Amino acid sequence: DAAADAWRKLHELLLAHDGAANNFSLSAAAVHAALAAAPAEALPSWLVAYFGAAPPHLAGDPAAPIELEVSEVGGASGDPRQAHRDAVSEVEKVLADFPATNAALHVRGVLGCGGDAHVRIVHGGEPAALERAHVLQAALCDTDPDLEPTRPCACTPLRRNPAALCRALLRHERTQLAALLRQLRLGCEAAVRTPADRAARWPTPGLIDDVFAAVAARQGVVPAEVSAERGVPGDAAATAELPRCVEAVDQYLDMDAAMAVAAEVSTPQYAREADWKRPRVVGSDGVFLQLLEAATRG
Repeated sequence: DAAADAWRKLHELLLAHDGAANNFSLSAAAVHAALAAAPAEALPSWLVAYFGAAPPHLAGDPAAPIELEVSEVGGASGDPRQAHRDAVSEVEKVLADFPATNAALHVRGVLGCGGDAHVRIVHGGEPAALERAHVLQAALCDTDPDLEPTRPCACTPLRRNPAALCRALLRHERTQLAALLRQLRLGCEAAVRTPADRAARWPTPGLIDDVFAAVAARQGVVPAEVSAERGVPGDAAATAELPRCVEAVDQYLDMDAAMAVAAEVSTPQYAREADWKRPRVVGSDGVFLQLLEAATRG
């Protein structure tokens, strides 16, 4: 019908023109327009998945295409255009080894100079095709820097600014709170499962605070008193999603705290004893206290 045709044309438009150079602003604008026109309607599943809050296998959508962002990792020449050509050539070489897989490389501009590239692997959830897709994904992503120190590209799950999707849903939290909680949960879960992927840590403390402030307003409490057990009055879907989201956010924040401690241990900061003869290791709190003491001396 006409609506389905319009969504299809929007999907094609986004795939062709929505890119990292403009921080995927076209898809964000599409979501804002769709919610403004029909705030109580659920967004199409493909549009929600398009933002990539979490990879399809973590988002519970095994039929969704696998999309990988391609980035160049530089080269000895220092020439960004040569680095771009090397990265694209490397991906094309890997794709050529998998002719039976429905995969394509999409490139816009020059990598490292405002351009972007991604690989889209379509499999439809069919078991044999999905297995081939996973083998290709492994070939593109699973590299050992000790074995392949000169590989000119890196491939990671593609994310198209999922925080912008959450911000759009937040503006319509009266009708979209369940969808908002789900996207935040998926982002936190993916980050916890892939701690080495820094790009997975897109849920910021500010976004988390704003989401739970919306929940608090619905529960009639202050944000510090949000309770997963209390649920969301009048919203069964959000009530069901809230405990899972709270648990995922807690694990995500615990991971952040653990990584901060590990970073402090692995990168010690030094100060000197009072006799100025030998250094000792202190944490960031110790350095801060010494700065305060130095600043307040007369």
